[in-house]
Amino acid sequence: MNLRKWKTNSIESSQKWEESKFENLTHNEAVPLKVLGLIWNTLTDEFKLNLSSLIDSLKNVKNTKRSVLRISSKLFDPIGYIAIFTIRIKIILQEIWEEGFDWDEELGKDLRTKWEKWCKEVHSLVDLSIPRYYFKADESNEEFNEYQIVIFCDASERAYGAIAYIRYKTNSNFHVNFVSSKARVAPLKKLSLPRLELLATLIGARLLETLSKVCL
Repeated sequence: MNLRKWKTNSIESSQKWEESKFENLTHNEAVPLKVLGLIWNTLTDEFKLNLSSLIDSLKNVKNTKRSVLRISSKLFDPIGYIAIFTIRIKIILQEIWEEGFDWDEELGKDLRTKWEKWCKEVHSLVDLSIPRYYFKADESNEEFNEYQIVIFCDASERAYGAIAYIRYKTNSNFHVNFVSSKARVAPLKKLSLPRLELLATLIGARLLETLSKVCL
């Protein structure tokens, strides 16, 4: 198989590929590159969320259960960059089911307020950028002495989840970067808060196990 259309965040590598007449995508910030559902800016080496389809859908959104479900299905965030945001629409959807609304029935005042607020906040995510490379301090050629994966878990009556950071030490300082997060809606069957916190701990343990296999 002949691999084609190479892309790199290294200007030097890109220039060498051009000299070798490899089919190389232009090293240009104006040309967004989609990678596994995300947008990669190779000049800054940062990811952005691909929200174009979601924002277009919000132009004609309605205050119904059908619309909430349709919009929620357009969120693609496998790493959990915005889990704290996406969990809110899942909670809203669960509350709609609890209230027993029909598919095209207008939502009640409280749910409509939550739903409209969430829709407005989507636009603020357009400017969100996430560094692709965790070890930014490496650019200063400092030596890494140690690194750790740190997991935080928590729960509320409505949701529970976990978040992972990588913490590493160089000669001059400590550095912390986001790695991944997971969030779940609390089940309809009411559970005690300690029980939900145990579920959050379970998610955290599974997240750590996955990261240990992939990253370490």
